[in-house]
Amino acid sequence: MDYIDKIDLQRVTKKMSIRALGLISNIPETTVKSILSKRGEPRVASIDKICSALGFSLSQLFCEKDEVIVKSADMPTDLILAFALLSEEAKGHVLWLAKNLFDR
Repeated sequence: MDYIDKIDLQRVTKKMSIRALGLISNIPETTVKSILSKRGEPRVASIDKICSALGFSLSQLFCEKDEVIVKSADMPTDLILAFALLSEEAKGHVLWLAKNLFDR
């Protein structure tokens, strides 16, 4: 299940319409529809707003149930080790986030 599917599952579970999600997240309904239908690459800021509207964080979105979120890392080596422990899918999500955070 990719991150868009996880978002949509949460939306459906909370019985929230696309329109309501757009209003709560302050994102146009057409943009939310586009994101949920997987057209194009959404901005990290948009995904973050949608996650917040649904009651969870970006880090929770990209973590598997059995993965631990690294709260802080004192040294770059800690980050590398933490990254190495992630599943391949989670590594892909982290790399996507890193690319899109600075791609403006």
